[in-house]
Amino acid sequence: MSRLAGLGLAAVALFSIPIVSGAQTRATPSEALAFISPTEARFVFPLDPTKVYHWGRPAKGKSPGSPDYSWRVHWPERYIKAGWDPLDLSLVVRWKPGGPHRGSLGQLVAGETLDPMIEVSCPNCGPMVRQDPERDTTKVFVTVERGRLVFNIRGREAVSRIFPKIPDTVTFSRLYRGDSYDPDQWLPQTVLVNCRVPLSVRRNCIIKPVIPKQLPDADSAAAENSDRQVYVAVMRYHDVRLVPRTDVIIKRADRTIWRVMTTDSLGGVRLNRPPLGIIFLAARCPRPSADRTFGTMRVFVSPGLDTVVHMMTDPQLCSPAPR
Repeated sequence: MSRLAGLGLAAVALFSIPIVSGAQTRATPSEALAFISPTEARFVFPLDPTKVYHWGRPAKGKSPGSPDYSWRVHWPERYIKAGWDPLDLSLVVRWKPGGPHRGSLGQLVAGETLDPMIEVSCPNCGPMVRQDPERDTTKVFVTVERGRLVFNIRGREAVSRIFPKIPDTVTFSRLYRGDSYDPDQWLPQTVLVNCRVPLSVRRNCIIKPVIPKQLPDADSAAAENSDRQVYVAVMRYHDVRLVPRTDVIIKRADRTIWRVMTTDSLGGVRLNRPPLGIIFLAARCPRPSADRTFGTMRVFVSPGLDTVVHMMTDPQLCSPAPR
């Protein structure tokens, strides 16, 4: 980690220069913000209510490198040239021996690197993602400003490397595996890029899913025909990286197959109007191990509701059995 990136945590006033100036915006601390210019980009996460973070606690089964906390900003795949352009920015705090530790968000992420991630092909495990080898930690780094995590990109070359085309939206997500993790506390948030709404306008920059005001009875015909959606993010357990181009088998409650779908370049798959009630998901290993799965979970689908789930997987389960 460079000295400049380290200073970003302690000297925000020197290095955190606003991209845009002018009228105030309607954004509140609970709303993410995304600004991209030709020479600088900033992605501000919503204010986290967690006051004290715990990490590095000794625990059975913990091994160095296991993820404790992760934050991610990704953008639509139509702006990405697969195998070349970064598809997201990721910050992962991994378990290390020597704990336990407790402290602020700034102390938690101090010394950690912000990584642009690129999709690559793995002969034995299918498409995966890796760190961009061209990243420069003096120009791509993290700060904490007024208690909010901020991803920073500085310089025309760094911005153009990550964003050959500036996206119209980006999505913020986070995953905590520590004691403070509450999956219902904060779901992924998609926002308009470079959105500045004056205080006099009664709207904000968040793109919100449309949820029916009144849910139909689960046993009614209206429930069966209701709009509903499940977004499945397939992730590797050991490093919380998304797994693109992977088949996901979706089964009904009676274990019959409803559909087989493939994750996109960002590692997600969207199920439109899946069966109501319990469904079973399984990530299928790539050939030649396609008869095996390397991650399973079950999800309860409610009428009229959109759901986001993270399916943790272990690609090592797809390795050929030793002879």
